[in-house]
Amino acid sequence: LFTVPVITDIDGNDKSGFYIASKNSEEYQAATHRVRVDSLKRSAKRKTTVDTTTEEGASAFARVIEGNEMTLACAAVKGWFGFTSNGVDVPFNKATLVKMLTKYPTWKDKITIALENEANFTKG
Repeated sequence: LFTVPVITDIDGNDKSGFYIASKNSEEYQAATHRVRVDSLKRSAKRKTTVDTTTEEGASAFARVIEGNEMTLACAAVKGWFGFTSNGVDVPFNKATLVKMLTKYPTWKDKITIALENEANFTKG
């Protein structure tokens, strides 16, 4: 697992963040497959192509991409550290994770960037 910090203290020490698995993890691979299947199903149902030259078409396409990014980021996250409520550690769960990444989209971006760097998951 690789640590992705999202909050640090004044000295630069990690205060809270996420533990992520690589793109090679079973859950990430299953999520990738699910995203592909959903895309194929959407394409098969569509009678015409999405016109991304219009605001409506481009917005619809962007929402699909953002949803796919959320699905894949959440699949990579295996746990977190440093998140508390009233001084008590918040137990990890995927529903709360989605809410967190929706409220703080830059956290999703940090996870995605960390996933892209294969060196984060190899030793040596």
